Amino acid sequence: MGLKRAMAAIAMVGLLAAQAGAQAAAPRESAARTTSRERADPDGPLRALYPRTGGLLWAGDPSAVSRRTTVLRLLERERRLDPSVTLDVAILARGFDAAEAESLTRADRTLTRAWLGYLSRRRGSIEPVEAKLAARISPLLDQATPANEFAVAALELALIEALGGWRSVPASLEPLPEPMLLDAADSDGSTPVARRRLVVDRGQLQRRLVQSLDLPAKYLASDAPAPVLARAVRRFQERHGLPSDGVVGPRTLTALHEPAADQLARVQLNLARAGERDARASLHRYVEVNIPAFELRLVQGGTVTLRSRVIVGDEKTPTPVFGDVIRYIELDPVWYVPPSIVSDVLARQQRDSRYLERAGFVWQSREGGRPRLIQRPGPENALGRFKFVFPNHHAVYLHDTAQRGLFGRADQALSHGCVRVERPAELALALLAEQGWDAARLEQALATRRTRRLDLVEPVPVFLDYRTAELDAEGRLRLLADVYGHDKAARANPPSRPMAATSRPLDPASDGNVLEAGRVAARTARTSFD
Repeated sequence: MGLKRAMAAIAMVGLLAAQAGAQAAAPRESAARTTSRERADPDGPLRALYPRTGGLLWAGDPSAVSRRTTVLRLLERERRLDPSVTLDVAILARGFDAAEAESLTRADRTLTRAWLGYLSRRRGSIEPVEAKLAARISPLLDQATPANEFAVAALELALIEALGGWRSVPASLEPLPEPMLLDAADSDGSTPVARRRLVVDRGQLQRRLVQSLDLPAKYLASDAPAPVLARAVRRFQERHGLPSDGVVGPRTLTALHEPAADQLARVQLNLARAGERDARASLHRYVEVNIPAFELRLVQGGTVTLRSRVIVGDEKTPTPVFGDVIRYIELDPVWYVPPSIVSDVLARQQRDSRYLERAGFVWQSREGGRPRLIQRPGPENALGRFKFVFPNHHAVYLHDTAQRGLFGRADQALSHGCVRVERPAELALALLAEQGWDAARLEQALATRRTRRLDLVEPVPVFLDYRTAELDAEGRLRLLADVYGHDKAARANPPSRPMAATSRPLDPASDGNVLEAGRVAARTARTSFD
């Protein structure tokens, strides 16, 4: 399926999901939504979906087969992410190979029962989904033919929206025992303030986490042990770019209640950005940075071989979105302090008269120009010991940092636009491995403490991406903060084409481009900013 067709299908799925979701909205409990007859007869909804004369839902014509394929992919995704679901999807699929009408009918009913069970779990319930609601949802399967796992995850989210959205998790603030008082005073400076904690409805929290496949579905019918529930909360937090402490605080509670419709809109927007990324499959190796995820990945032979946390630009100096190629690596680089940062450095010098000397800053004279401030290699150098250069008009690059503690922060949009890499030595070694470098040789080169340029014989493509929805290594949907407001702007002014690179086209094989890039690098290295 082409990108435009996939986007159109998902958009239609979203529209249908919103319509079905409005009809399936609260009250959410089955007592208000399920007839007493259906409660007493769990197979009632199944029989209600079939006409009195029988017939098949998942076989007999191309559209039915397409729906069956989509449902099997949804069930396979659930089985992979939640091993407590004991369905054997392969056996379900093989049941439709039968030639006998009776066997085919049995396979069709078995898949319908599995489908209704899946819908119940995505609703966070052990009660059967009403036949009428299941029938209203079926058009989503007609509209969706997922081209990849990301599209399957998008369909899953659309189904949750159609089922009425995420379950609400009631919460309240309760005071801690009296001895635990905040060592502070209120506005008049006299009264100690009692510390309070956020207490959530445990049962509803479990149901909500089962909906999103963060907690095994077996805990719909029983209390999850505290360590299991905490692990599920941590998984949810990691998927939403939150500090993963396993505790439901205000930010986690807000994320739990983000409307499924809003999340689906974000996924649709990121599908529009997926075209260029799909084209990377033909590349031997490349580096990609997902800015909202604060993560770098090295992909070699289609496999992610290195992951590293990164620090990106803040809102005032955002990291640009574009693609280029890494031409060379500098060991122990000199930092040419850009004019926009000089005042900050001098301000620290005013507070500490020895700061410039201690941190390795010196003024360097330039023929026919004003002196410029540089920072020599050393333990406090802002670029650390590695700089990965891909000459570009944005004057940004990847680099090490002396401020290692910043990688532990939840918000890592802290730089002036460049990308600080937590694992620069491993990245350098991976990029240089094809040129005969190993750890011992790299350590020997670093031991000299001299600035050294290492050209890459085969320049490596690098992509600075902006994806607020993506799949993690396990295939779970990650929904990340719109750190620069690009999503908000795109929804207000939909682009006519996917977000594209803003640098020159990639052509690693062109000698002319490599030489020209080298000349550009010589100029831009002196004006780049951290």
